[in-house]
Amino acid sequence: MCGCEPSEPAPPTVEGRETSRAALAGPRLTLLVVDDASLAAAAGRLRGEWHSSTGAEFNVVEMTEVDLLACTQIECDALIFPAHDLGELAERGWLSPLPTDAIDDRDFGLDWPDIFETNRAAESVWGAQVVAVPFGSPVFVCAYRADWFERFGREPPRNWAEYQALAEFFSNHEGARGAIEPWGPGWAGLTLLARSATYAKHRDFYSPLFDMETMAPLVAGPPFVRALNEMAAVSRMAPVEFRAGGLADVREALSQGRSAMALVWLAPPASATVAEFARIPAGDAVAEFARIQAGDTVAEFARIPAGNDAAAGAAKPPALGFVELPGGAEMYNPSLGSWERRRDDDTGRVTFLPAAGRLGAVAEPTAHGDAAARLLAWLSGPEWSEQVAAASAATTLFRKSHLDSPQHWVGPQFGAGAAGPYAETVAKALDGHAFFAAPRISGRARYLQALDRAVRRVLSDEAKSQEALDTVADEWRTITDELGVDQQRSAYRRSLGLSNDQ
Repeated sequence: MCGCEPSEPAPPTVEGRETSRAALAGPRLTLLVVDDASLAAAAGRLRGEWHSSTGAEFNVVEMTEVDLLACTQIECDALIFPAHDLGELAERGWLSPLPTDAIDDRDFGLDWPDIFETNRAAESVWGAQVVAVPFGSPVFVCAYRADWFERFGREPPRNWAEYQALAEFFSNHEGARGAIEPWGPGWAGLTLLARSATYAKHRDFYSPLFDMETMAPLVAGPPFVRALNEMAAVSRMAPVEFRAGGLADVREALSQGRSAMALVWLAPPASATVAEFARIPAGDAVAEFARIQAGDTVAEFARIPAGNDAAAGAAKPPALGFVELPGGAEMYNPSLGSWERRRDDDTGRVTFLPAAGRLGAVAEPTAHGDAAARLLAWLSGPEWSEQVAAASAATTLFRKSHLDSPQHWVGPQFGAGAAGPYAETVAKALDGHAFFAAPRISGRARYLQALDRAVRRVLSDEAKSQEALDTVADEWRTITDELGVDQQRSAYRRSLGLSNDQ
């Protein structure tokens, strides 16, 4: 594949259907799916339905992320890929902007207004252009034992101070375990960014991670130091066996009722196999980061016995509640170098986008751009997205209409009652909040690996927060210098939805 909140849309008119069929006439389309065998299989199963509906055809091919990024060009009409690769692919010129018709024309089938606002306005945008179709990107939420909170007369946390107090309270009750988070390799850095979001995202500034003019790292600043100190304090309250776990370990403990609170996102068991995991080579930052995260998925899948819809020997799942990530009473103003108190009506809740999901885009080399866009719209649209996107353990719901059937994105191990509250919390987080995104420019894996190492040093009491983050800032400067300051600055601005003349 490589050479090295409007009303429901009106039904399409006869003329519109004929126009759509005409646009799809021609050669069979090639859809490239990157690092997602389950999603590729689900899309492939719909080839007959696509042909029956449109008279057109497509075939599905697969590729690993490592192989994709090693290419010098791609040869496909459309691709579905890890959301964190948007910047790398866009900067290489491999993605075409989404046709205006896809957003404005109800006959197109995408139903753009049905997609949550953050997915539309942030995740799908590069620079000033919409270049991708969402297939769902998970976000961290705070899960809690609703039965324990009711028993002890506690309310779920509104801010990180309340979260820490609750973690301390429940850690003093036998079996409650306080709070657990993904603190292990590959996750600790992302967890810190999620916790830092409310402090680092000032309402008057676009950029929380780098200075937009100089690309100087901001990661050693007060918002991140405060968040890391608080994160380390909660980690120390947790039993030792929980201090190096990944997301799969947090999910397992949560489903077994072993923790009062957890930072997590839910997903059904992955249909990955150890053989698929073993295809990921070692040897560079991208490969190693993919290996860690894929390994977490495989480890989770391996805990679910074949032919069983629930974890082996699992008791009745605990009663769970969900709220968005806690906010903060203060935010940091980098221009003044001081903290500012938020308004009383500002909860300070900021959605963290780890770029862990999937996006679809039209490939720049294709001569069939409109047809490719229509295929992506059809696969991610209201009719088929529950079968296609929900087949992947890397996605979550991304449409308002998905709230009618949220169980597709939540594994049975959490109980039937968890899906609705979880989906409503995700919808709140993705439909209008301020947001803070993990890096999605070239060097992403290297930036995050440096942060991850430093955070785990602090959690292991090998370094103080300021010292560790100062080291991260130095490493980030080196990475930026190696990749080119001007190139990285230009890409970073586009990652924030800005054109370079803004």
